[in-house]
Amino acid sequence: MKKVLLTVLILIIGFTSCSKEEDLNNGLIKSELVGVETNRKNAKSNSGFAASNTNLLENKMQWFSYITTEVLMTSYEARQEFQAILNSSSTANVIKLSALLSSGANNTNFMSVFESKFDFYQYSNQEDGTVRPNERPRPGTGGGPGLAPGSSEFELYLSSLLYEDCLELYLPNGFISFGLNSNDITSILSSAHPLSSDDHNDEAYLFLNTYAETKTSVNENTSGNIIITRPYKNRGNCLYLDYINIDFTDFLAN
Repeated sequence: MKKVLLTVLILIIGFTSCSKEEDLNNGLIKSELVGVETNRKNAKSNSGFAASNTNLLENKMQWFSYITTEVLMTSYEARQEFQAILNSSSTANVIKLSALLSSGANNTNFMSVFESKFDFYQYSNQEDGTVRPNERPRPGTGGGPGLAPGSSEFELYLSSLLYEDCLELYLPNGFISFGLNSNDITSILSSAHPLSSDDHNDEAYLFLNTYAETKTSVNENTSGNIIITRPYKNRGNCLYLDYINIDFTDFLAN
């Protein structure tokens, strides 16, 4: 009888051990499967990384052109400052953002109106029917020098424009001003470099009477005042290796 009980006990222990080992193996298999699935999702996500960066950069440029254009349509004094900075540029029809936005520039009126426009689009209702770029003007990471803790959204935005990328404004047709009063410009088209070799951009905003009224396109045959934000390459931190085969200056070049 004792032998029978001992045999039964051994069988129970063996069965329990096998069950635990099987559960452990199943757990390992599930863990490995989860790891594979996670890696697959990460790989899929990483495959779209460049495209996501492209979308973010183009949206950033679109917003800068858009706000700048509205400033110029709104304020004659800001327009005078803009014209003076453009005239002093070493490259015809080009303004580096560092020249336009830096604290040392003669840009008091421009910056005052620019900040108010940024605040409006950063905090306003996006469903108000205004023709505008996607999302909002992004304040960026604020990685530039001289920013104190608790910096405003606008200060972070300026930092992102000046230090996260190398950007400039390009006016392919120059800056056409017809008179000396506050209503001397009737329309400006704002857009951005498409970050491709395309000779057009199907996202452009036509400003009439201060505000953008139409979303349209821009190409080399578009006339009138055009403001394009585009990157420029340098040997420092703006190599733009994702666009190594693109000459940014070719877009809408005359």
